[in-house]
Amino acid sequence: MVVKQRDLEEPYVDQVSENDLIQLENQIDDALRQIRSRKERLLKEENEALAKKIAATATDGNTAYESVRGSSDLYHNYMNDRSQRPVLQFL
Repeated sequence: MVVKQRDLEEPYVDQVSENDLIQLENQIDDALRQIRSRKERLLKEENEALAKKIAATATDGNTAYESVRGSSDLYHNYMNDRSQRPVLQFL
């Protein structure tokens, strides 16, 4: 059984069962784990991309700033990609 958001509003909060609250807590924990996992993966990808760009500057003769300047694209793409954000289903 999924806890409905309106069931958690003030007048009905006393009527929500302990099992419903435990299930809600588990859903929130699962979503948090997914978010942390995705964040960790994206940070690793960004670090790898930065390492490659820095290595390329040593061979290309470019300045480090010019090579690394576009590395924040991974982060911005993640923040703007709403389809990847986990959504808890309260309804």
